Amino acid sequence: MEKLRGDLLEAALEFYAALAQQAGESESARAGRADALHRLGGAYWQLGRMAEAVKAYNGTLDVYRALERDYPDNAAYPYGAAKALSTLGEIRNEGYDAGAAAPLLAEGLQRFRRLHLASPGDVDLAARFAYLHSLEGERLRQLGQMSEAAEVFARGIEVLRSVKLESLDVAKSRDVRYQLSRALSQLARLQTHALWQFKPAREHYDEAIAIMRGVYQEAPELGDCAFTLAQILRNSGDLYGREFYLEQAKAAYEEGLAVLAALEQRHPDVPHYRQERAELHQSLGGLHAPFEPGNMTDDGLAHAEQAAAIGKQLVARFPEQVDRRVALARYQSSLAHLYLIRGRTDEAQAVYTEACDTLAAVGETTGKHVDVLYTLAEIQYTVADQLADSGRTDSALALLEQCEQNLNRLTSTAPQLGEAYLSLANLHITRSECFEASSRFVDAAAELDRVAAAGAKTQSMATAPWMRSTMQAILSLAKPLKWGYLKRAREGALLELAKSGQFDQLQRQCRRLAEVTGEASDHYIAAQTLAASAGIAAAAEGLEEPKRQETAESLAAAAVDELRLAWEAGYIRRTRGLGGLLRAQPTVKQMLEDEQLQRLAQRPDFQQLLERIRAENPPRRPTAPDAPAPSP
Repeated sequence: MEKLRGDLLEAALEFYAALAQQAGESESARAGRADALHRLGGAYWQLGRMAEAVKAYNGTLDVYRALERDYPDNAAYPYGAAKALSTLGEIRNEGYDAGAAAPLLAEGLQRFRRLHLASPGDVDLAARFAYLHSLEGERLRQLGQMSEAAEVFARGIEVLRSVKLESLDVAKSRDVRYQLSRALSQLARLQTHALWQFKPAREHYDEAIAIMRGVYQEAPELGDCAFTLAQILRNSGDLYGREFYLEQAKAAYEEGLAVLAALEQRHPDVPHYRQERAELHQSLGGLHAPFEPGNMTDDGLAHAEQAAAIGKQLVARFPEQVDRRVALARYQSSLAHLYLIRGRTDEAQAVYTEACDTLAAVGETTGKHVDVLYTLAEIQYTVADQLADSGRTDSALALLEQCEQNLNRLTSTAPQLGEAYLSLANLHITRSECFEASSRFVDAAAELDRVAAAGAKTQSMATAPWMRSTMQAILSLAKPLKWGYLKRAREGALLELAKSGQFDQLQRQCRRLAEVTGEASDHYIAAQTLAASAGIAAAAEGLEEPKRQETAESLAAAAVDELRLAWEAGYIRRTRGLGGLLRAQPTVKQMLEDEQLQRLAQRPDFQQLLERIRAENPPRRPTAPDAPAPSP
């Protein structure tokens, strides 16, 4: 059947190409040529030959512009030009080229607005005008302008609601209701995934489903009605899943599959029907209860495998269509995760690699597209988490760095995308765990401060109570974890870095300690740790001379510098005095008696510091700056 459909489209290509090449400069001949070029572009589009489709549609636009200039009283020509502009804009949207789509959709909207105002009772014009709003809203969404996209979607819905259905025949009424249902679903999807406005999203989905079910019952033979109903049911199921109404989500997905199965019996091997089937399998494969690692059922894995298989077939068949590659990368990432949580590590790694390769090719051509950035970041995070669990901490940290770069690009592009901030919070937690595993306890504590920043942004955007409470739980967990890491750093755990020969990293941790805590006493603790580490370095068999002595000298000098900073911050005192009885601040005498500082006792810089403490008051110091981010 697929071959037959392809053969029919190829035959249509020959027919429309012949019509488009016919000579004649009369008005009717030129109009016929424009129509043939438009149909030729549609055939190329269905075959996935996008460059040729764009060329044909551009030809259509050129002919209609010329006809409009030569015959300004014929309204069919500005309509034809506007339709060609909208189609070209839609192709650019699907290719994730929002920049190229912008002038096409802007001119198309302007033209349809004029036509609609001139003929407000023309239902076809109203539907086209509303659809242009849908395309422009999608373009804005791709650029991360979420609130602006929602406003444009809403304006398109207003156009459709303004149509008086009672004055229309059955077919036209059905077409307007179909368009309205699609527009409501598109707005609801944005509210669900980007704006986290779950209550209005549910209202819009319920209205969209009710409308489309009615349309489908009236005309089940119309393929687009069945396809769109399945699509809306899936999107509605996604919202149920987000709020953990798992039975309702599963029912929506399964109803969508049933509608699609009936449709594909009548119209087999239609590419966008197969793509929607893959999406429904993907959603069912990812459905799981809170606090579960993923869908552990056999059915869940089977659904995920089917989604990836269909996606791979469609990419092979339509290699020029970028949206199919992005979808395949999502399917592959989800499948790899399900393999991973089942302990099938080799299969998981292989599929993750495929997903990264799939998306890397897309990223080279699409730039700052929100779907590409988010999908790539999610894949990178999942693989990094896997590497961390297997003890490959350095590799995990390197991949988390790449993931954070993409998430930062995403929040810069789409500052209202709540999912990005939630992903950042999870990333910071995972990275803090990697730092802990590497004995980088100060970096781990600082990373948890970054969880708080991402979490605060997430909470400010969340409207659902469960989401706010979940984020609050994450923030509540981060605070005691941070102080636990700092407690270990203060109690000598950083010496593990010295014992494993990581002296440079130890210096970095000690240097950051007081920066992270803002406590002057931590300069003194850092000095004790550095001085003890100097002794370890001096005896380190893994270091050859003169490196051994150079390392010990560097650590000891850093220890003296931390003591200087502690004194300048007012922590070290000349003598205890009456006020010192109530405080644990060290004095010069106690410094000389401190066993951890004994290695410094004969150093000239240490002796000079003691003389300064005895003779001078500490200088006034500005407030310590915020701690910089750690290097991986």
